[in-house]
This record gives sequence, structure tokens and C-alpha cells, in this order.
Amino acid sequence: MTEALSVVIAARDAAGTIADQLDALTDQPWPRGGEIIVADNGSRDATRDIVSARSKALGDDGTVTITLVDCAETPGAGHARNAGVAASTNEHVAFCDADDVVDQRWVAAMGNALDRHEAVGGRLALDRLNPAWVIDSRGSSLSADELPLFDGIFPVLSSCNLGIHRSLFDALGGFDESYLRGQDAELSLRLHEHGADTYFASDAVVNYRLRSSLRSVFIQARGWGEANARLRRRLSTHPPRRATLRSWLWLVANVPHLAQPAKRARWIYVAGLRIGLAKASIRNAWAGATR
Repeated sequence: MTEALSVVIAARDAAGTIADQLDALTDQPWPRGGEIIVADNGSRDATRDIVSARSKALGDDGTVTITLVDCAETPGAGHARNAGVAASTNEHVAFCDADDVVDQRWVAAMGNALDRHEAVGGRLALDRLNPAWVIDSRGSSLSADELPLFDGIFPVLSSCNLGIHRSLFDALGGFDESYLRGQDAELSLRLHEHGADTYFASDAVVNYRLRSSLRSVFIQARGWGEANARLRRRLSTHPPRRATLRSWLWLVANVPHLAQPAKRARWIYVAGLRIGLAKASIRNAWAGATR
């Protein structure tokens, strides 16, 4: 590892989890030193106090610093991450989330991968932070040992475990702040179009926290559905797909299984995706009809 690492964490109302993430980051080796930048996007709880306390407890040896950036002026994780990168001082930048916990070798693994590649995605582990029924609801789609492909076209690097060269990030314009969900997939599309060297670092592991309330599962999935529809419209050789009759029939056929927690969460997730896709398709058709 030849470059110091800047780790950017977007945070909003993360008082219940961010201390674990900061402790996980500071309790591991930083071979070349670096910095942790927490970009606070308008927290109304004790998030800022927790970050400030960890910063003071870190000491003055200069190996790793923690910086709190106030970016409440524009809501959205994309804006927070962009603000965090703007405050960073190193060429190698990595992103993780305030509600996850990085593995004990994550910093070194991400830094080593960025020595050899322009953009890096890591592996997500589910067992540590999620009950079994939540993992069973949709875990297999997240814990694969390779970068997932968007519609089989381009690899997606998840923003909760992503590394990139600052010069490339700046050249691409950072995250598109108009995406409230799916900013990482949108950035991944531009990395693909740019011809960037992307890589899956299997040893850069993040313990990922899945949504555990049905309401949050639905809201997240609906947002992803809308974002996916936007991305498909941009892929000119692959026209946007609408939720097919078969997709809706799956929801109907699985109604009898809603008494089981894992299957109920899976049903809510699929329903959110379908509704998000349908909403975006209707909005796009209406916009086309009124031009």
C-alpha cells in the first residue's frame, strides 16, 4: 500500500450505529495513515457529538484523523459523499456507511486494491449484523463473491464498500445528487462508459446491515425501482423494462406465505421494486405524451 487513504462516511441521524463503525475503523492497521471524514447531512440526534468525541479520543499522533463536515444544506447521501470527498486530502478515497461495520483488515485491503486499480468494490458479509430471517429475505443477492451486473451490462460498485481514485472521481463529477437511491449504480454506469479499471476485492469486507422494518424495506426497494428505471432509459441499446405480468403474478402467488417473516419481507421488497418501476414508467410515459 503506497498511498494514504481517505475514508468518507455519509451520516444522518446515525447515533445508534456510527460509534461501532468509527471504532472498527480506528481499531485496525492503517499502513500509510489517512483520515476519516464524516459528512453529516443534517442529523437531529447525537451523531455529531459522537463523532466529535471519537475525534478527541483519537489523540494527536497524526496517524489517522477524524474530521466532521457539515453538509446539511442539501439533503441526500450523494451530496454528503461529494462533500466528504471535497474535504479529503488523499488520492485514494474509500466509502463506507454509518450503519455498517468494516472488517478488521478493510483499510489495508481497500488501500492495496487501489494501488493497482482505479475503482474497487468489496464483499458484503451479512451474518454479523442481521437476524437469520432478515438474511433469508434477500441475502443471497448481496453476498456474492463478485461485483453484481446491472441488467448483465456493467458491474455495480456499492457505495457502502467502494474505493476510487480521487482524480477519477473528480473527472466524472462525483455522485449524481439527483439520485436519492441508486447513486452508486449511476456512478458505476459512468465508470463503465469511461472505461475505468474496476476490480472486486474479496478481502475488503464490510459487515452490512439490512433493513429490518417492513416500512424501511418497502421505501428502499421503491426508490431502487425508480432509480433502475432511470438508468435503463439511459442505456440506449437496452430500452427500459416495465414490470411484467409475470412479476405481478409472483406477488399474487406468494400472498399465502406472508405469515412467515422472511417471505413477508421478501414480498414487501419485491412489491416496492415493482411499484417503483411502474411509477417511473408511468411518469416517463406521461412526460412523453405531454411534450
